[in-house]
Amino acid sequence: MYSSKEIAEFLKRFRINEDTTPLIVIKIGSNPDEVLEDMSKAVDEIQISFSKLDQEKGMIGLYQLQA
Repeated sequence: MYSSKEIAEFLKRFRINEDTTPLIVIKIGSNPDEVLEDMSKAVDEIQISFSKLDQEKGMIGLYQLQA
């Protein structure tokens, strides 16, 4: 598992900051409720379940690109 410092260094290295949009963040965990709670604390903007990502406006192209 990475420390907060290591994650911050990674984000800085790839020029990801508070103004970066759009940004897809994925957290994998065993308890979906805990994952949602953690993500709610970390993400200030819109949160979309990965299973519903294809329904979000503007994300259809992302799915087609990866398919």
